[in-house]
Amino acid sequence: MADKGKETVPTSGSGNVASSSSSVNTAAVEKDNPSQSLWCYVKKLGKGPGGGGNVIFSCKFCNMIFTGSYTRCKAHLLHISGIGIRPCPKVTNEEIKIFKKEQDTAETKKS
Repeated sequence: MADKGKETVPTSGSGNVASSSSSVNTAAVEKDNPSQSLWCYVKKLGKGPGGGGNVIFSCKFCNMIFTGSYTRCKAHLLHISGIGIRPCPKVTNEEIKIFKKEQDTAETKKS
């Protein structure tokens, strides 16, 4: 079974990422949308290769590196299946409940 998105496990414990492409200024990544509250639980490493809303991000819990949009970030943290990204093995059920509340609050404020 192949994953739709790309993911990488850091080989060292530092979580630093080396890229064969040119270095990316993380400040250039667009400002977060307030309705996308879960971005604060990942570290944006730069723009993704697919354009649009894709970014390269590292989960602050499991330190895995993924490429994708907010939808994939949300699916990773909330353990939502069918999105093409594995659930975070380090997030507890209590944390998932907190994340869902934050997401619901953010979506309510958006409307």
